[in-house]
Amino acid sequence: MPEDRYASFYNRISAPFRSQGTIRIIRYADLFLTGVMYVLYPLLVLYLLFSHDERLIRTVLVPGISSVLVTVIRSLINRPRPYAAHQISPLIHKNKQGESMPSRHAFSAAVISMAFLSLMPWAGIVLLVLSALECLIRVIAGVHYPSDVIIGFLAGVIAGLLI
Repeated sequence: MPEDRYASFYNRISAPFRSQGTIRIIRYADLFLTGVMYVLYPLLVLYLLFSHDERLIRTVLVPGISSVLVTVIRSLINRPRPYAAHQISPLIHKNKQGESMPSRHAFSAAVISMAFLSLMPWAGIVLLVLSALECLIRVIAGVHYPSDVIIGFLAGVIAGLLI
């Protein structure tokens, strides 16, 4: 998308969220959803450890190794963030200029959701829905392009299938 078209697209999707109260909700929702994933995953690992579940090794190694791969790929691609490449005012301010593709938030949320899906399908489904919401928030907030979160989410789902 040319710069003027992306800025127009972004301004259109973020406009309903530009009031001061709504911006706060977007920021808190982003923090909350990220926090949920990063609290639940260690709890899942502890549960598997204490229940002597054989899936523990895969549940630790698959997200760990694939996360390192995603980080390496991000730095190789080094795609600029939307706010760095276009004249847009993001709802969530970040100092990072690059490493937008793929979204590590989207990847992490999806792979953690898939880990839950393998053990507790109902929880995994709920977490996948929350992961998709996190992806949407990252785009509306202006910190990722839609393709960043789609690729990150799909990579997390694919990696999660190995669990």
